[in-house]
Amino acid sequence: MMSSQAIGIAGIVAATVTWGVSPLYYAQLGHIPPFEIVVHRIFWSLPPIIIYALFTGRRERFFEVGRDRRKLTAMCFSTLAIASNWFVFIYAIQIG
Repeated sequence: MMSSQAIGIAGIVAATVTWGVSPLYYAQLGHIPPFEIVVHRIFWSLPPIIIYALFTGRRERFFEVGRDRRKLTAMCFSTLAIASNWFVFIYAIQIG
């Protein structure tokens, strides 16, 4: 079994490699509009997030956002900020 330090280092390496390689992937998608790529990222990320919430006992916490207007507003703004960031990132890669 790996120590928590080894798991952390492995996570850092995996994140760094992913960020390093992702521009190569998005450059290959130059024929697809950046907005469409971002929408696909959002759409295909949602099922794994829901499954994770259900299987880790966080079901109530996941759905409480929809019941609290303040949390829902904050979540919408953060979603908009992240989506904008990804759009600019993908657009910048595609235009070189």
